[in-house]
Amino acid sequence: KAPPGERVAVLRRGLADAFDVDAVEVRLTEFRARTRWLRAACAALFFHLFLLSPALVIRFEAPLAVIAIFPILVFLVLVIATLFWRAHRALHPRGRGDRIKNTLLMSVYPPLAMRATDRTVLGVLDGFHPLAVAAVVCPEKDFADFARRVRLDLEHPIAPANPSEDAAPAATEREWRGLLIAQVDKFLKRRKVDLAELLRPPAPLDARSRTYCPRCRDQYVLEKGTCPDCGGLPLLPLPR
Repeated sequence: KAPPGERVAVLRRGLADAFDVDAVEVRLTEFRARTRWLRAACAALFFHLFLLSPALVIRFEAPLAVIAIFPILVFLVLVIATLFWRAHRALHPRGRGDRIKNTLLMSVYPPLAMRATDRTVLGVLDGFHPLAVAAVVCPEKDFADFARRVRLDLEHPIAPANPSEDAAPAATEREWRGLLIAQVDKFLKRRKVDLAELLRPPAPLDARSRTYCPRCRDQYVLEKGTCPDCGGLPLLPLPR
């Protein structure tokens, strides 16, 4: 809806929001707080189904075991369904349809009720770039490895980057990718990541290695060629 002259600025603001690490932390903190008792109830149901119930079946005859097992099972499932409804409503106020469907399914299928927390977390971090999430939840080394893969994929996307033969979609893809690369580089610099080191060509694995794929970093003994796993990207010479 923005005028054409303002659209790039709108995109840049949206990208900046997608890389807001503080907002990711706030959202995850809210999720953990909203699901604290739900996670405990799911763990209790797991204990009941896989530990307590088998023990009761072994210890008592079938009718007595069922009398002991069933009321606890119903109680836990109802508690989980109620806690799920409350947490999901707070975290996903517009997800009424999913909330109703999952609550009904959990009420009649206990194994699904055990996974209620998983159903609640779906979509919690929608709108955030995976790099921003990784910066919060991953150790430093894992984040750097992930950042390298993301950055290389942006600079060297699997060919063809845009399968359309029309020039306009191809130009749109290149422009958007350029905006995203600029935002990723700015984000990594704020995270004190050395971009030069991150994008440095790999060291040869052995004396036979001659070239490598700029995207996946696989190495080849070929003097020249393409990477079949990355859509035929041309191989680059390894540093010597």
